Amino acid sequence: MAEATTPKRRITIDGLGIPVPERRWVEMWRQGDVSCVNVTVAIWENAAAAMSVIGAWKHMLANNADIAALATSAADVERIAASGRTAIVMGFQHTAPIEHDVKLARVVSREMGSPLKAASTAQVASGPNHLKEMIR
Repeated sequence: MAEATTPKRRITIDGLGIPVPERRWVEMWRQGDVSCVNVTVAIWENAAAAMSVIGAWKHMLANNADIAALATSAADVERIAASGRTAIVMGFQHTAPIEHDVKLARVVSREMGSPLKAASTAQVASGPNHLKEMIR
């Protein structure tokens, strides 16, 4: 006889959110049963402006840990969603936030919690050899 398994909770991801870092947005996502949101922290902004927005998101998450948390992996998304909170993944839509500097990409990626995101951005900005250097 086959062993019964409990179905996994459905994970719903908003792949491109561009809200300001405020609790009200997370509350709306939760009402819509959104498990995870990829928030855009920069589009054309330079590094300083992007870091400011990243800092604002981290501050908002620290003050609203009851409803949201930063996710840096698929396992984090599953764990955060299972806890009834919304997982937040940070990203940007252009290479301007790293200013075509691999060293700066490392700093930004650490702050966003996702070196792979910055690595893919660095590859687009600087070519595949810089990607190898960045993940070394």
